[in-house]
Amino acid sequence: MRVAVFSGAIPSTTFIENLIVGLSGNGIEVTLFGVKRADTHYAENVSVHYFHKGRLKSALVFAADVVRLSFMNPRRMLRYMKYVSSNGNRHSLEDVFKHLRVLNYLPDIFHVQWSKDVAKWSFLKSFDVRLVVSFRGAQINYSPICDLKLADEYSRELPLYDAYHCVSHAISREGGKYGAASNKCRIIYPAVNKALTESTIRSHSNSGVLNILSVGRDHWKKGYRVAIDSMALLKKEGVKFHYTIIAGGKKEELIYQINQLGLNQEVTLVDNLPHKDVLQKYMEADVFLLPSFEEGVANVVLESMALGTFVISTDCGGMKEVISDGTNGFIVPIRDTRAIKESILRYMAMPEDKRFEIRKNARSTILEHHLIDRQVSQMTELYTEVLR
Repeated sequence: MRVAVFSGAIPSTTFIENLIVGLSGNGIEVTLFGVKRADTHYAENVSVHYFHKGRLKSALVFAADVVRLSFMNPRRMLRYMKYVSSNGNRHSLEDVFKHLRVLNYLPDIFHVQWSKDVAKWSFLKSFDVRLVVSFRGAQINYSPICDLKLADEYSRELPLYDAYHCVSHAISREGGKYGAASNKCRIIYPAVNKALTESTIRSHSNSGVLNILSVGRDHWKKGYRVAIDSMALLKKEGVKFHYTIIAGGKKEELIYQINQLGLNQEVTLVDNLPHKDVLQKYMEADVFLLPSFEEGVANVVLESMALGTFVISTDCGGMKEVISDGTNGFIVPIRDTRAIKESILRYMAMPEDKRFEIRKNARSTILEHHLIDRQVSQMTELYTEVLR
């Protein structure tokens, strides 16, 4: 089985990198296509083919790909030329460059990691390649709502795909709005490394200051503005706390909001950190707060649960499929500042043995449903089913 993992960038996100390592470890031949972001080191059965940005480099590689395909597989080249002559207006010259690179190293399965790319690769169906696309978060949840052209594109292209990898049942229902047939949807939850579950689950700190943490890019969907308003309510209650938000970006609006609400001593904004440093921050926090409006299933929550940090999450996307309120964390409504405040007070009023029980349950959830080995096994089953 030869599986191409297309993410557009190499290396890619933690999820995709874990998938690559897991698949290759199972003996599957993996091919990567994308723009080089940094040096990578994969197993011998992982081949990497880069797309190039510079005009001169792209032109030289394109010429080489044309020659290679014309001599090695002239029928395939002829078929693609016929396709371009009939559908040239659908693709940019950059797309054609990428197509030829892929056609030179054609896999059995082409797995598109980001749904916005589905229209670029549906042509591979005519070359007997099976197509799989992942539904994760923004690109299927709100992007087609904000971009009607994209919605039309999804409705036209998604039915051509052989299978849909969905990170939650909630997100599979979103895909269904654009023609993703339910019988082709496979729910495979995000996962974390088992090593995260091997740390000691720490108790609530006795410093007298509640340490609250959020992690994720500075984007409206992350709900940080609602969370900061909740912190203002918490301060009025006389609670001693410190709220840290680890997020990239300028954060100008957040800085102004913090200043306006008089929370400069209580709220700290931190730029993106290396992953190992973020993991340490999880372990130092009493509470991990996910105030998002939209998620597939948030990896930051899974990491927190694995490490034994108490999680409070909004009821967004598939989070209720992971967290059962009062059992392995707390769930609160979206955009509800008072509910976030009340959930933190609820946590503080809870006996330490009950907090510890919920943390243990959270780790058990990860061990049962969200480890990488399980995820890779399910993905391998999906690929095998698609080939059959």
